[in-house]
Amino acid sequence: MAKEGKSKTTSKKKEEEISGAAAIIRRLRESTGENRIQFAEHVGIPVRTIDDWENGRRVPPDYIPRMIAYQLELEKLKAEMLEAKQAEAMKEAEAASDETTNESDDEQA
Repeated sequence: MAKEGKSKTTSKKKEEEISGAAAIIRRLRESTGENRIQFAEHVGIPVRTIDDWENGRRVPPDYIPRMIAYQLELEKLKAEMLEAKQAEAMKEAEAASDETTNESDDEQA
């Protein structure tokens, strides 16, 4: 009888672990707006593995969701930095254009 109780507890714990991991992987994928195939290519993990994780057939090692989250956050920060650099370059180009326009106006006067 004691073994049955322990087995049920272990089984329940395993189910919670699987459903928790599945939710995390699914949430990470959905945050990218990608389907499973695109996401698998993006993070370099086979589609079948992503599918198994999301459907609770397998549990990813603990470090995998953290690594995927880190990769996605790093990509987001890189994109933000690139966007900021491009905005700065546009401002500089506009300022240079304004200076050129002002100089040619001064020469005509």
